[in-house]
Amino acid sequence: MKSACLAAATAVAVSACGQASADKHTTSTPARPKGVSVCLPVARDAVGHFLALPSSSVAVRASTGNNGYPQCTFDAHLAQGTHVQVVANDDNGPQPYFVLERTQIEEGQQFTAQRMIAVPQPVTGLGLDAYWFPAEKKVMTTDGVQLIAVTVSWPHSAEARKRALAELLARTYLKNVKGAQLLAKGYP
Repeated sequence: MKSACLAAATAVAVSACGQASADKHTTSTPARPKGVSVCLPVARDAVGHFLALPSSSVAVRASTGNNGYPQCTFDAHLAQGTHVQVVANDDNGPQPYFVLERTQIEEGQQFTAQRMIAVPQPVTGLGLDAYWFPAEKKVMTTDGVQLIAVTVSWPHSAEARKRALAELLARTYLKNVKGAQLLAKGYP
């Protein structure tokens, strides 16, 4: 009887092997088509125009962000010697809308009697949804397919200017995706 139970348990365990679909367990970063850079010429032009510089004076550098997704760094030096750096991260992983909403909720939580950082601020008219994160000088938005995060480092500049630059650059990465609301899988 004992060996019959053991044989039955082994048969069930072995038959279950390989039954899970691969897409449920895939965590790798989706590959970007070869030759396609996250450093878009239109994005470089937008940064140059906003800073009143020729786009050729805006240096671009493609890299991988700390989240494993591609990003582009735009560097410019203004006439008064100020260095402006803008980083656009293109997270094309699963559930961009959900990730955006969770990020906003978590950053908005308060665990002390006095708030230590400013709460995220909604940005209207940018993608399916968007937020400005004042503490990080970052805009995050999604078109339902990708999550775009644009962070601005611009010493001695007003927060409104940083936010405007971040919003402008984020807009260059968003696509008009057919069925974007459906891609958000019911979250908006």
